[in-house]
Amino acid sequence: MNPNYIFPMDDLPTLRSLEDIILTKRKTLFRKPDKEEGIVFIVSGGLDSTTALARVINEFESQIYPLYVQRGARNEANELASLRYYLKLFSNNHPNLHELEILEAEVPPRKYKKDIPEVQLNAIGHTMRNSMLQSYAIQYAVSVGYRDNIRIRTVFTSLVPDDDLPHCRLISLRAETILACIDGDDWSWQITSPLLESELWGWIDKTIAIKYAFEHNLDLSHTYTCTDSSDIACGVCPACVERLKAFKASGHDDPIKYRTNKKDVA
Repeated sequence: MNPNYIFPMDDLPTLRSLEDIILTKRKTLFRKPDKEEGIVFIVSGGLDSTTALARVINEFESQIYPLYVQRGARNEANELASLRYYLKLFSNNHPNLHELEILEAEVPPRKYKKDIPEVQLNAIGHTMRNSMLQSYAIQYAVSVGYRDNIRIRTVFTSLVPDDDLPHCRLISLRAETILACIDGDDWSWQITSPLLESELWGWIDKTIAIKYAFEHNLDLSHTYTCTDSSDIACGVCPACVERLKAFKASGHDDPIKYRTNKKDVA
């Protein structure tokens, strides 16, 4: 763990307790799936998702099944356009990358979103949002496992250590892993982010991910991160601001266009 990204919400004693539960049932917290296995990867077309997917398909021999949950977000059209661009690009050189699965499901239900105050969204986000996405991915893994006669017990997200909402933290992923293992009566399930696994690459923040992309000639100009605009990235929403800060820290220019009123980043 990078001490710069340890937050009070991480609750390290509880995190260790959850990891101890997992380790009493199996030998490792994370095991890299082999070439005979599959991985369901929740993808979005954003910066973190694209760089993580690129690295996974470069370094894993497993069969990769990308899943996009069409959840009614404002930036949905841009996310899908970005995602389709990169999946087409990656599939040219990576036969282990399967076709995109799109699931239409409101996450969270629009009926309930309208009553959530801004203070809740800023501090916690939409309650159980990521858990809902991960649960859909687990169900897809079970389904496609039977369909394609392949063992899938790994679900990837692209959470990074600089994500600062409770449902984006490692403690949440460990809890989801335990729930999946109990619900499926199988302690080999692992619900995680490859960008948060110490037994894989260590903690990969946005800045490191950007450097990886430039080192491997991955063009980031088609990624879409903004959550507040349905066309050109606004440059002022939290997602845009964090992206801009990461690019500045990386020493590289952000190749996407922003509206002229974007925030200056420190």
